Amino acid sequence: MFDRLAEFVVRRRLWIVVATGIFFVAAGAIGGGVSERLSSGGFEDPNAESTRAEEVLRREFDTQTPNVILLVTAENGDVDDPAVAEQGLALTEELAAQEGVEQAASYWSLPAPPLKSTAGDQALVIGVVEGDDDAIRERMEELSPHFTRSGDGIDVEVGGFAEIYRQMATTIEEDLVRAETIAIPIPMVLLVVVVGSVVAA
Repeated sequence: MFDRLAEFVVRRRLWIVVATGIFFVAAGAIGGGVSERLSSGGFEDPNAESTRAEEVLRREFDTQTPNVILLVTAENGDVDDPAVAEQGLALTEELAAQEGVEQAASYWSLPAPPLKSTAGDQALVIGVVEGDDDAIRERMEELSPHFTRSGDGIDVEVGGFAEIYRQMATTIEEDLVRAETIAIPIPMVLLVVVVGSVVAA
């Protein structure tokens, strides 16, 4: 079988080289944007008891698990300071007013002691970004840099599952590009070295 295959390849070597080149270019054109089409979610089993319980809570009590968290650090070390509290409430209202944010609350708007650190220098603003995994990631692409800030008495950092998934997806896309950049030329060089011929490689 391999003898016949070798004879076939030798007789039609020019066409095979041309077809390989066309296939390579077409594969690059079609698959070049595959990372942008991959979903950033899919980590939850829709049939799991926890997922069904969350759906019941959402339907019956209109509550959802927060997927975006703003960690607010008071520069003066006290989140109960009136100036810091005013900033915290303004930040909560700003998050709630964003497109795609269904719910938003904070230590200052509830108030809820569990949302404040033991040292009293940090507190949380929590929110729910609605939509499927891809829609949430798209919103976080805008919300994350918007709410990462420092000044006016507070430092704000963005976290939560939505931000984690966004960062994971971004890292994966960058790694895919890096892997493809390395994976194509190095094997080609190795083949040339091993077989001793560019044509054979």
